[in-house]
Amino acid sequence: MLVCVIGGSSFLLGEFYHINPAWLFLSWNSIWLLVSVGKRFRIHFKKPEFAAFFLLWMAVHGTVVVMLMRWVHMLYWVPLMGLELFVGFLSADLLFGIRPDRKAD
Repeated sequence: MLVCVIGGSSFLLGEFYHINPAWLFLSWNSIWLLVSVGKRFRIHFKKPEFAAFFLLWMAVHGTVVVMLMRWVHMLYWVPLMGLELFVGFLSADLLFGIRPDRKAD
């Protein structure tokens, strides 16, 4: 219920301040990545390099989701989002030698 109220009010404020809904959607998708995936990397956020990487990943994720919704048929959304998340996890492992903490699930 709280998610619906916060999400709905953000789009209402966006309408009031003339913010493009695509920007709000991109922002909420990026925040959702932090909430859903970020908890698995909790201990690694102390490293500035990893924090910068994760911020970049959040921006890429939000952009990919908005682009998928705009230009790709709905049938392909889930596989392409899965591919994007796989590339993000793989990049985190290859660049930083870390794997998500399975205990955070």
